Amino acid sequence: MIYEYNKIVVPLDGSPQAEQILDQLAFLGPAQTKSIVLVNAVVPSHYAVTTPQLGIPNIIAYMVAGANEYLSQVQEKLQTQGYTVSTHVMEDDAALSIVNLAKTEEANLIAMTTHGRSGLARLALGSITERVIHTATAPLLLVRPDVAPTTQLRRLLVPLDGSQLAEDALHHAVALAKMSGASILLMQATHELDAGNKRILFANEEEAEEAMSQWLQDADTYLQSIKHQLLGQDISVETSVNAGEPAAQISQIVADRAIDLVVMSTHGRTGVRRWMYGSVANKVLRGLTHPLLLIPSRAAAEDA
Repeated sequence: MIYEYNKIVVPLDGSPQAEQILDQLAFLGPAQTKSIVLVNAVVPSHYAVTTPQLGIPNIIAYMVAGANEYLSQVQEKLQTQGYTVSTHVMEDDAALSIVNLAKTEEANLIAMTTHGRSGLARLALGSITERVIHTATAPLLLVRPDVAPTTQLRRLLVPLDGSQLAEDALHHAVALAKMSGASILLMQATHELDAGNKRILFANEEEAEEAMSQWLQDADTYLQSIKHQLLGQDISVETSVNAGEPAAQISQIVADRAIDLVVMSTHGRTGVRRWMYGSVANKVLRGLTHPLLLIPSRAAAEDA
């Protein structure tokens, strides 16, 4: 399978915040190799509540015309940069429109900021982003609107939890590393147990500490095995085992190790030593100061 991003769906809602995702596309490769599909979703109900006298047909026509004009302006700007660009105005729920268009266009990436505005009431794009995360089958490049553009990839972080589902992200990270010359940092975070859980699971503190030590050792052994699998790929690979809450550890490593992009799966394994990626991904997204590439796990894609 070839892991490349040559057809990218970019949802825009007319706000400068949403448009900031466009500056993040440079690290994916030359513009001349990319086809961008711009999409804007119009939701007449937002206007119908405040201006019912216009009537739904007139409201729809007004909104569609405005959306088409806006997307055409963005299209022209991107075309001057070398991108191939098409536009779509959808008269439907925003999250549903984004996911369905990505499937119809056979896009291999959805790129969007985490917050913007939608509709007359300037509803939070954040809720739309979360719904797209849970339903999309294409990888998602997600960036907070206040994050500076990443123009070059030097180091990628790939959080793993020992499951095959989490490792789905690894193939994408390897492809990006080969394209950009970036190194890869593999990490695994092992939850530290609080006093209550220690009492439930272990007879005493010493037994709990021994178990924690073994979990950390197992995590290191696992990461070293993944690193060994990547030998011969001509990629620099490092590993890091951390004790603590996974999302917090991911954010800390991003800050401490000069990470340019986090690449992770949407789902992994759960349990005492594992974490649920859906929850971790959401937490990481809220606090991350760098782009996040989310790879829908195969299980999640099959459920969709």
